[in-house]
Parts: sequence; structure tokens; C-alpha cells
Amino acid sequence: MQKKPTIIIFDQQSLFLDNVDVIQESYSTLHCSSPVQLFSNLKKYSDSIKIIIYCANFSLSDYKTIQAIKMDYVLPEFILLSQDYAIDIFTEIAKLGIFSIHNISIHHAILELDIHDILSENLSYKALLKKRLNHVLDIDLYITYKNLLENTQVCSKLLNNHLHKISSPTIFAQDQLHILLIEDNQPLSKRLCNWLSKHSITICPAYTYQDALYLLKRHSFDLIILDLGLPDNYGSSLLQDIHSFKLPPPIILLTAYKDYDSLLSCMKEGAFEYITKPFNPDIFIKKVRDTLHFSQLRSIPFKTIT
Repeated sequence: MQKKPTIIIFDQQSLFLDNVDVIQESYSTLHCSSPVQLFSNLKKYSDSIKIIIYCANFSLSDYKTIQAIKMDYVLPEFILLSQDYAIDIFTEIAKLGIFSIHNISIHHAILELDIHDILSENLSYKALLKKRLNHVLDIDLYITYKNLLENTQVCSKLLNNHLHKISSPTIFAQDQLHILLIEDNQPLSKRLCNWLSKHSITICPAYTYQDALYLLKRHSFDLIILDLGLPDNYGSSLLQDIHSFKLPPPIILLTAYKDYDSLLSCMKEGAFEYITKPFNPDIFIKKVRDTLHFSQLRSIPFKTIT
């Protein structure tokens, strides 16, 4: 009897030729070269496909394809391989709860470590949905997983009503918000404070890791804006400390470097957004608004309203 496939290799442009034979020798795989073929095989083997190795130079169409798959199929984890990608589309794709993202030239041994970690995990459907909820930062996917976990359509109606009430254009019109800004560059910190104060937001600046920890232990914040390059510690360490609190606020990362590995790692640690310097005020304010919007959505107490 032929073994059901556990891995789909999606590669429209034949980018993955160097490693494909090694993976196919070790695992039961299917190779897809078009989205139609990909969705057809997913439908046919929905109970056995655990990994999709997705090879592409990421674009908006790739984001939509990955999102559509994740909306319909909870089981597969994504390993993304690419030669080149823009930081903006990378950030959006990372919000979909991606397991790992690598350059297409990655050594097959590292790829096999990812595959081993995924295949060795044995979670119930409910536990898997909870894991997805903890890692996804895309609003549509979050609603989908929450509905599946609660197994009711009531959630969807209540969410839609709530989203209408807190739609992002009016998010700043509520009670005054409190933001912790952790940025060691004092001129930039002042500029960011000025931008945000125009929207009736109270800003509390911190210039070091230790200053930030001191403030977090004594005050509650609606949002944290965190520079990854702090003088006394790397910002990702502070991420772990922030998430040790009972109700950690959402986090936007600031950095001067397009470090894709640290971005994905930090987003897995709970950061919502990633902004590279320099940036303009409109983009900055929009990302603050979107982050607060998603944070409010996550705060809805489903169990008490269903």
C-alpha cells in the first residue's frame, strides 16, 4: 500500500532543485508547481499533509495563497524558502504563524531539523488550535481559529459587531492610551513622542533595558514600542521578560536593520509589528493603530459571551 504524503513541496519557479532530492529520499512528498495543483493535493490528502515547503520570492499573491490555505487547513506547518523578499511583505507573511523562513540556499541538514521538529510534535486538534491562536497575528486567521476552537457561529457574529465598534479609524477616540516607548536614541524618542501626543496618547519614554523593566513593574501600558538595539541588552531579551507578566501588552519592534531571522524569532515571542528606520509618521501611526486594534480583538472574553 502506498504511503500517504506528509510533505508538499510547492515550487513554481524550480528554486529548490538542489535540496529536493534529499527531502524526497527521506520523506513521503508531493511536488506542486502551481496553486491549483497545491490546493488539489491539499484537499485530497488533508488528513496526512503536515508540512508545506513553500518556495517563492514572496509577493502579495503568496501572502494570499498562504492565508487561504491556513484558513481552510489547520494541520500543515509552513517552511518558507526564498531568494529575495521585501521587509513589508515579509512582516505580513510572518503574521500568519509561519514555522520558519530561510534563504533558498539553506543547507538541507537545517531544513531536516525543522521537518523533524514538526513531525515529532503530536498535538490534539484542540491543542493545535490553541497553539495557532498563540502565534497568529493576522486578524482574519485569528477569528477563524477562534471560531473553530469555540465551535460556534455565535463567536463570528459577536466578533463582527465588536470589530465594527472598534474599527481602526476611531481607535484613538477612546479613553487616553498609555504607551511605553523604549528607544535609546533620545532625539528619535522625542520625535515619536511628539507624533503620538497629537493623538491624545500618553507616552512614557525609557532609554535602557533596566529603565523599561522598572516602569513595567510599576505601571500598566496599552502598547510597547521597543527598539531592538538597546545599549544594555538586546531587545529580544526584554520581549521574554514582558511576556512573563500576567497580561502583556502588544509590542511593536523598531530596528535599523532588516534582520529577517530576528524578526521571525521576535514575532514568535509575541511581537506584533516590525518597523525599520527611517520611517514616516503616517506609516508609524497606522502601525500603532492596527496593533491596538488587534490587541482589543484578542481581549474579547469568548467563553463569557458564547
